[in-house]
Amino acid sequence: IGWGYLVYAVASGFDGLGAYPPALDIVWHPLTTCSIFLMISLDADYPDRVALRSPQLFFPGPARTLFNARLFSFWMAAATFQGVVAWVVPLYVLTTEEERNATARPAGGPFWQASFVAFTVNVLVLHVKLLFWARPDWASCKDVFSHKSLGVVAYVCELVIYLVWVASVEVFFKGKYEDMNGVFREVVHSGRHLAVLALGLAIAVSSDAVEAIVRRVLSKASPGQPRGGFEMRSFSQPADAARAPAIKASSEDVFQVLHEDAVQGNAGSARAFGQ
Repeated sequence: IGWGYLVYAVASGFDGLGAYPPALDIVWHPLTTCSIFLMISLDADYPDRVALRSPQLFFPGPARTLFNARLFSFWMAAATFQGVVAWVVPLYVLTTEEERNATARPAGGPFWQASFVAFTVNVLVLHVKLLFWARPDWASCKDVFSHKSLGVVAYVCELVIYLVWVASVEVFFKGKYEDMNGVFREVVHSGRHLAVLALGLAIAVSSDAVEAIVRRVLSKASPGQPRGGFEMRSFSQPADAARAPAIKASSEDVFQVLHEDAVQGNAGSARAFGQ
């Protein structure tokens, strides 16, 4: 979301005006935090019984295979690409240069409509990325009071609350948030605005889609590796790389543990083994 502010500030000559309507600014953190925290913290590749019997699963931590300078740089590059696309595509397609640089913006005018589309693209990008990497257990929603369903419930609630908020803000806070007056109504009834929203979202998440496809292809190339198997290309030290064959072999032991638990009727292991 920060790249929208930065790109707009530079493009407008630092005129001091806001890039997004205040009514949207105030809901960004509440509606983009809970689902991330809950879905990622409750996500698990293996049941506890399997993890406790398979210490080799914890090797990626000390080896820094899942968090290192190269991976962090990739995350920052992807976030930069997505943030810039989310702002640039809607603003430069839906507004003219005069509308973008005007110091007096009409309430609910073209600039605020494009800004709303850009903000919505950011919200959707964040939630789509969660589907790529958190692997939510949708079946857990059958029991909404289960701790496993909390992340999925938060995910759905954030999107629903955002939709309700942007649809009702001009009704209940018309005098306070004038920038949003008529914005939601104009956007949802405009095929052009909706098409630009879809285009911006598609371009922004393309990097995640490509990476997910590559990971899937690589995982199919190593059929002996169970779900959650660690990659051998990110070892931080030569000594770690030398241990790679042993660790790769140990993944077959984990596969065997999953098989044994699945045969014994452990539902969590059966699901992981099947995947």
